[in-house]
Amino acid sequence: MGWLYQQFFTPYSNAGGEGARGWGIPMATDIAFVVGVMALLGPRVPLTLKIFVLALAIADDIGAVLVIAIFYTAEISTTALVIAAIVLVILITLNKLGTKSLIPYTILGIILWLAFLKSGVHATIAGVLLAFTIPAVSRYDTNKFSEKVKQLIKSFDATGDHWKNVLNNSERQHDVLAIEESCEKILTPLQRFEHSLHPWVSFFIIPIFALANAGVTLAELDILDSLLSPVSLGIIVGLFIGKQVGIFAFSFIAVNLK
Repeated sequence: MGWLYQQFFTPYSNAGGEGARGWGIPMATDIAFVVGVMALLGPRVPLTLKIFVLALAIADDIGAVLVIAIFYTAEISTTALVIAAIVLVILITLNKLGTKSLIPYTILGIILWLAFLKSGVHATIAGVLLAFTIPAVSRYDTNKFSEKVKQLIKSFDATGDHWKNVLNNSERQHDVLAIEESCEKILTPLQRFEHSLHPWVSFFIIPIFALANAGVTLAELDILDSLLSPVSLGIIVGLFIGKQVGIFAFSFIAVNLK
């Protein structure tokens, strides 16, 4: 059996080789593309499947971040970790006190990210921890929001006879600003934070990320040799077999444990 493994599997094994440290690469699942496809298909995709894929995306991202933080950290700076812990405690305290303003979360979030960056632990973990501390509860309930907006719209319509142009109608300006304030209050701080970051992430961060990671030259590249290299085979097997087995197994266990 040992001879069989040595003859057929050792040439294609990453164990003990230069590619061994890249074992975390197949963990990355481009599940965002799946979510995008489901959005295009709309109602033709069952709601239960959408919920499952979104839950899987969250679990997959958290797992990948934890693997990066735990297994791909070279050196640890205790001082920076202590600073990060203090900032995290302050963020949790703000959450418990019901602070809804995004300004303190933004400032402390930047400090938390810098502390993790200097600590040696991968800084992506700071984003996950920050997201856990930002309140996910809105200031208004839906009934209060609905009644408030209805009153403001009635007031807006009633003051239109004075001057229809909002620029020259102070009463209408007040109503519009009050509606805007109500819309902000019905959204949770976490939703508002995500919404404010969306254009930066979509049009700045992701393009830079894609360009920075696309610097691969295909000149004089033997496609067949590249596909049969231990690293390529490890990634292929990890993604096409390991992912299916892992997702099915953990889903099966979760369902049976209820």
